[in-house]
Amino acid sequence: MASKCAVPNCKSVSEAGNGITWHYFPKDQKILQEWIRNIPQSDWVPTKWSQICSLHFTPDCFTMESQDTNKYRKKAEVQKQRIRKGSVPTLFPDSPSYLSKTTPLHRSDNCSSEKRWERAIKDQDAANASFLKADDIATFEDLYIKLQKETLPDETYTIQRKDDILISGFEKQGGVEVLKFGLIIAQDLSFDMFVKTTPLDASKVSHITSSKLRTVSAALNVVAWLKNASGLPLDEECYLKALSDDFISYTKKRGHG
Repeated sequence: MASKCAVPNCKSVSEAGNGITWHYFPKDQKILQEWIRNIPQSDWVPTKWSQICSLHFTPDCFTMESQDTNKYRKKAEVQKQRIRKGSVPTLFPDSPSYLSKTTPLHRSDNCSSEKRWERAIKDQDAANASFLKADDIATFEDLYIKLQKETLPDETYTIQRKDDILISGFEKQGGVEVLKFGLIIAQDLSFDMFVKTTPLDASKVSHITSSKLRTVSAALNVVAWLKNASGLPLDEECYLKALSDDFISYTKKRGHG
């Protein structure tokens, strides 16, 4: 006996090979009531034989399950399309408009929450990959181009010179701009830095980066560290000792001592 869809004006028939599947009404009373409320048919109660065809469900409401217990048979040949638990029919294109009901769409855990969670994870992974690609520095020229798109602290400027990039920070004192700090990045992405007129060893920022700048974010964090260091209130004796230690370290690195 051919199956008849319980949705008004639906002309689906149960023919082999047409891709349409047939589904009995759920036994769960809560979900059953949502099916009945959604189907545009007034004062109607389904019987235990009533069925709805697959045309009234969105694609994410289905799953493929195998009912075959023969472990030697190819499972793809015996898979059957089934409704996910909690799914509700929502598509009624051929039903009369006067029978249509404006009811809230039920979203099952399988049909909505899992899908939204999967999309959120994929979106986050894509965002992370995009950020890492934009943050990585491939070459000296690549660094300069990417730095032009970044927002540096106030009174901080980037200049590309023949053999390096100079990022320098200034402060206005009595109407005059005074150099406060600088970061000099070589073509091999190694770097030197200074606060006021005092060279600083790269080890001072070992918590931020290695001896070479490999990412834009590392360069920006070093600039931020230098800006903060240039404004630290040090007493004169400690300040002079710090300058002396840093100068000795710097000259040794350059082979002058």
